[in-house]
Amino acid sequence: MTRGDSDSTRVCRRPIRRSCGVFQDMRAPRARRLTMDALASSVAALALVSAGACGEDRVPTAPKGAQSATATVSPTPTPTATPTPTPTLTPSPSPSPNPISVSGTVVDGDGVPIANAFVEIDYNPPPGRLPWVATRTDGAGRYEVKFEPAQSLWNVQPPTAGLIFSYGKGLDFSGQLLPWGPTAIAMDLVVRTRPVVTAGESVRVAVDSHTSICWDLEDWFIPTRRCAMLKVVAPANGTLVVEAKPTEDGAALPLVFTATSGFYRGQTNTPGRVTLREVVAGKSYDLFVAAPVGVMLQQYDVTTSMQPAVLR
Repeated sequence: MTRGDSDSTRVCRRPIRRSCGVFQDMRAPRARRLTMDALASSVAALALVSAGACGEDRVPTAPKGAQSATATVSPTPTPTATPTPTPTLTPSPSPSPNPISVSGTVVDGDGVPIANAFVEIDYNPPPGRLPWVATRTDGAGRYEVKFEPAQSLWNVQPPTAGLIFSYGKGLDFSGQLLPWGPTAIAMDLVVRTRPVVTAGESVRVAVDSHTSICWDLEDWFIPTRRCAMLKVVAPANGTLVVEAKPTEDGAALPLVFTATSGFYRGQTNTPGRVTLREVVAGKSYDLFVAAPVGVMLQQYDVTTSMQPAVLR
């Protein structure tokens, strides 16, 4: 399996277990990292600038044994420094004084409780503790987890205590953000079945308040959007095009993207559309249709199509 090179930028998949950037735009760009060559070039340039400045300010020294000449030098006036205003910083939330208890029920798309479903919370822990806690649901699909965050999970507003997610056998991933502040949180999780279509077919998907936060379990992680998910099978080699349009007139086009890893050369994202280049016949591709978190319910008609491979 090859790793797809996306034309779009992304953020990191695990904000606690890996270093991530702050979400900036609708595509949640990944924090830009300096390469070692770029870093070395920057250091070298800084050294040259510093050396030049020192050379201009250095006072020449007379040769050893020579008599120094006395010269009258006019004093250079000292410039008056302009005071720099102190920036106003948003205070970080105080560490949670008590463990936070999260409880609820994990159900499938039909509302049926899921027994033995995996539930995990990722968070920023105090020193010396693991950055996650996990459990499984009981026979009635219920769970309870306690954790004690030291600070907000991301540098975004409002502060977030953690990310809770669950999945079951044969079902999809479902993740939700936990608010900062309450020490007792009720959170029911809905884990749905991902629809599967062959390229050339259409399907309708929906995003609501129980739909998962966007995450492909890799580089795409968008905490400000919820994602309906589907799987598309490519019947032939070529270019796969997936488009999503809202069923409601006047509604905004969603962001559409595919998972980071897969059998494809790269993806190009435009509003309501993603194009996957050089897909492989018989392989399946995980697609995500993303709507803003504040959307209560929005349905999208998703169409898929194949274009012939371009010979080079």
